[in-house]
Amino acid sequence: VFTPDTYMLIVTRGHRNDGVVLQACIHEPAAYIGLIGSRRKILLIQKGFINDGIATEDEFKRVFAPVGLDIGAISVEEIATSITAQLIAISAAPFLLGGCIAKTAMDVVTAPVRVASTAVDLATTSQSEADETRGREIRRREERLGRLSRDYEDLAEDCEDGDQDACRDAVAVRREMDELAQTIPPD
Repeated sequence: VFTPDTYMLIVTRGHRNDGVVLQACIHEPAAYIGLIGSRRKILLIQKGFINDGIATEDEFKRVFAPVGLDIGAISVEEIATSITAQLIAISAAPFLLGGCIAKTAMDVVTAPVRVASTAVDLATTSQSEADETRGREIRRREERLGRLSRDYEDLAEDCEDGDQDACRDAVAVRREMDELAQTIPPD
């Protein structure tokens, strides 16, 4: 049962599933309906809903999509924080502000997200897609750094035993490790 106190966050494995879930709840009296995904995906769902008569443009404006406050999130943890911050802002507004002021404040806070979701180009890559790509690249670099570290230890051992080629190779590997380490954000 959906009530004005219901908060829904739609996170499925694809825009078709997101659309099915959103269709089931877009007309419900929820305090919050959030939809994760790229601006492109959101725009496709919105156009489909409007073209198929599932929802009007005004009804779709109730959906917070893409979900979360724009805090420049990169990691999964930061994305979760941006979503949590938005949920807190929405839930706290009526207590901190009165009636019309609360609605106006929330309209102001969410207006850039709503405008962006309708004006974005279909080719735009979402923040979450960019974050996932960046995360994969960082993990790839970390794995490479681990392999280089093991190679360096072996080469350093051989160098200590008098192998001049190993000494030269160890210097080159160490140089690569130092350069690579600069491209990996600290924990």
